[in-house]
Amino acid sequence: MFADVITRLSHDQKTELYRRRVTPQLLSDWKNGRRLPTEVQVVDLADVTHTDWIELQREVTVLRAPEDRREEIAKAINWRKR
Repeated sequence: MFADVITRLSHDQKTELYRRRVTPQLLSDWKNGRRLPTEVQVVDLADVTHTDWIELQREVTVLRAPEDRREEIAKAINWRKR
C-alpha cells in the first residue's frame, strides 16, 4: 500500500504535500526506500491521497521494524486489527 501510494501521486497531490513541508527530496527518499515518513507525514500523506491513515501507519510500522522481526510484528498488528 505505501509503495503504491507513493508511486501514484498526482502532480496536485505532490504540490499539496510540498505545501505541508514534505519536500521533493523526502518523497524521493520514501520512494527509493532510503527513509520512511514520520507519523505526522503519514497522516498528511493519507489525507492528501484519501487513504486510510491507520492502514498506512501499520505498514510503515512493519517497514520500520528490523527485517528479521517484520513478520512477527505484522502478525501482531493484524491480530489487533480484528
